[in-house]
Amino acid sequence: MRGETKKDVRVAWALGLCVLGPMWGNTANAAEPEDDFAARCAQADVVKCVGFDDAAVIAGNSESNSGVLSGATTPTLDESTRASGTSSLMFEIPSDTGADTSGSYFTNFSEDLTVQFGGDQEFYVQWRQRFSTEFIAAPYSGGNGWKQLIIGTGQQPTQQYYSCTALEVVTQNTRHRGFSQMYNSCTGSASHGPYDPFEQGWRDYDFKLQNARPKPFCLYSQGQAEPPTYFPSDGSCFGYSANEWMTFQVGIETGPRVGNEFIDSRIRLWVAREGEQSELVIDWGPYSLAAGPEGEMQRFGKVWLLPYNTGKDSRARHPTAFTWYDELIISGSRIVDPASGPSVDGDDTGGADPTESSGSNESSGRSEDSSAAGESSAAAPTSGEDTTNANVPSVEGDNSEPSGCGCRQGKRPNGWLVIGFVAFARRRRRLEH
Repeated sequence: MRGETKKDVRVAWALGLCVLGPMWGNTANAAEPEDDFAARCAQADVVKCVGFDDAAVIAGNSESNSGVLSGATTPTLDESTRASGTSSLMFEIPSDTGADTSGSYFTNFSEDLTVQFGGDQEFYVQWRQRFSTEFIAAPYSGGNGWKQLIIGTGQQPTQQYYSCTALEVVTQNTRHRGFSQMYNSCTGSASHGPYDPFEQGWRDYDFKLQNARPKPFCLYSQGQAEPPTYFPSDGSCFGYSANEWMTFQVGIETGPRVGNEFIDSRIRLWVAREGEQSELVIDWGPYSLAAGPEGEMQRFGKVWLLPYNTGKDSRARHPTAFTWYDELIISGSRIVDPASGPSVDGDDTGGADPTESSGSNESSGRSEDSSAAGESSAAAPTSGEDTTNANVPSVEGDNSEPSGCGCRQGKRPNGWLVIGFVAFARRRRRLEH
């Protein structure tokens, strides 16, 4: 492009999308994937974007700021399958492997460790993930369910934290049910035990496994049918779809720290199929997130991507499976959906019956000691699963600090930004001719 770099064009497109998106509606639908990712990274409050397009992103070891760790296999960059850019992060799940089939990727929220979130703060983690048909369908004998993401304690200058921490909030496919669930903490805290599942008590005997889903809800009892009836039209669980780039976003709003908990916290999970707007599937709170011992001052500041599957039988045969990650974004504010404009929450009840209580410590319908892994009856569903892989650390992602465009959906675009976009359009026409 006659002396101009591809990066210049991406930044300018990000500016244009941010400025004119509110006026044109779903403008991002017309953008190239790289431009769409750049636009989301250009949002105000974004603190880290990782595109998995450079080998340096996965070059670190357990003592690094970010990197990969090996399991039975080692995560690699795959140039043939990607949501945008030149590659994605691929995990292979071979047959005859135990819980740590594939290793892990980790990154702190910032290279200098200054970006971490404690009491009375909020942050969001968005990622794209793709699943092979075999990954979703394999039974994985003995496994408690593969993980997707762990948000845990950030590294401190004098203290390294690995994946199994007091703070951790985990997204996983519990019991291979075929949809995302969540739990909190590897240690427990004053109000709940370790691996505390976000499973809301429902009536006298049942539990909502994704508590923000509309009627007919996403219920534990639906899994007792043969075959299970979790998905429409009998249930409304939001399941995994193979061979497409799904979008996941976790939002955590912490309350004040009291003892070893962040009380009155709220955790939400949104999920979207490729090209569609995200839907709220879990809305958990007010809840007392485990915060670790007061003297340690642990704060959220590290994220792990991994298909770790606690209890998986290493003798079990199954087809080789794969999962891929791309477009990891960490931000202090809600991140828009990829290529579909701003996502829609609906009301905060997520379609739940307004006469029922929301997810919280008080309304879960479970004993505070929820460390048992078994599922003996409809009245006693599984807890969250232990990430026994306690020594899983990190490699530095893209450390560039994205420049926020400073605009929000629904507001009038700043006049200077509009002028800037027009100037860019003229400049691009000159470059292309």
